[in-house]
Amino acid sequence: MSRKLPTRILASVIVVLMCGTTAGANTLSVNKDTAGLEQVDARLKANVLGRLKLNNGSVKISKNDVSVGAVPDWLFDRHTVLTGKLINHHIDTAGTQTTLSGTMYFLDGDWAKELPDARNRDTIQLANGPAILGRIRNFTSDSFDFDLVTGQTRRYKISEITAIDSPRAFAFSIPLQNVKVDPSNGSMVADADQIGFLGGRARRKAGGLLAYRGPEEPKSRLSGTEGGVPKYYVGTLVGFDMLNTFGPALVAALVLPYSWQSARKEVQRADLGAQSQGTPPTTPFRGDTLRQLQLLQFGGAVSP
Repeated sequence: MSRKLPTRILASVIVVLMCGTTAGANTLSVNKDTAGLEQVDARLKANVLGRLKLNNGSVKISKNDVSVGAVPDWLFDRHTVLTGKLINHHIDTAGTQTTLSGTMYFLDGDWAKELPDARNRDTIQLANGPAILGRIRNFTSDSFDFDLVTGQTRRYKISEITAIDSPRAFAFSIPLQNVKVDPSNGSMVADADQIGFLGGRARRKAGGLLAYRGPEEPKSRLSGTEGGVPKYYVGTLVGFDMLNTFGPALVAALVLPYSWQSARKEVQRADLGAQSQGTPPTTPFRGDTLRQLQLLQFGGAVSP
């Protein structure tokens, strides 16, 4: 028993350390920078982003820069598949539940083209101006460059955005627990584990062959992961092979009866012609189908 006691103590210490490490990894913090702007830092789990299924997904927020990680098809390690910016955020409390919500915009990444309607333009409503139509091209720490449909490029503050309609913009929600606020500087620390996304333009289609059946993982575009010959091509080849194998038998079954009947009529016609001229037929007709075919093919008499 004396030898097992140190082992149990060591195991207990390891469990405590692991629990402490896990709790620290799921901490969300909100702090203000020197300019007075709030910055969010967190690392969260994510399963779905619009129509994209995130295998072992994660979302990292670092000073309002956002990166989405997942394990793509045919790979074993997590890779950054989307990068973007935290556009806005706010904290809501309903009863005992506190939630951090807002909007993220994803600009780059291997899966940026996999977002629905990814080629469509952005419509942004500014706080002190009309809605602008175009495309966000670049982010800085507190602003973004916007290509207008008129061909001009303008720079705006991220804080000026009051609403955005884009296939690359997604509303999010993060449930918080154990929220602690420092009244001296307004910073906040909370436990957070999961992030959920709403939106973009991930619309559902009502029925039909193109019906949206749920989130899907984008197919890998890496070399060597093409997946071989498509199934429809294999099925076509198998169909042609079956037709080539069984086709002659089917054709023979349909054509031969008519061929034999035609041969019999030809022999009978020849016999009738010979009898009308008063000469006996050179080859007696006995109704043998093979005999008739030989007569027609070789034009000679067949011995009875």
